[in-house]
Amino acid sequence: MASIHETAEGLHAAGVMDKRTLREFDERCLTPVRPLRPKEIRALRLRERASQAAFARHLNVTTGWSASGNAERSAHKGPH
Repeated sequence: MASIHETAEGLHAAGVMDKRTLREFDERCLTPVRPLRPKEIRALRLRERASQAAFARHLNVTTGWSASGNAERSAHKGPH
């Protein structure tokens, strides 16, 4: 898949593929993910032995947000 993606980027660089098509191609190359439940998120953090602050930095959220239960409520809504 990496070589196909590299070819698509080359086509874009050569002006044969427009930016929108390249973006759509990029989206199709992404691995589908399912939303994690709060318990799964906590288990992941504990497995990685990360503090709440370090884990929040990796998720690009504030520690207060992740610890306040917002993560639990938002986990069911998916991305915004």
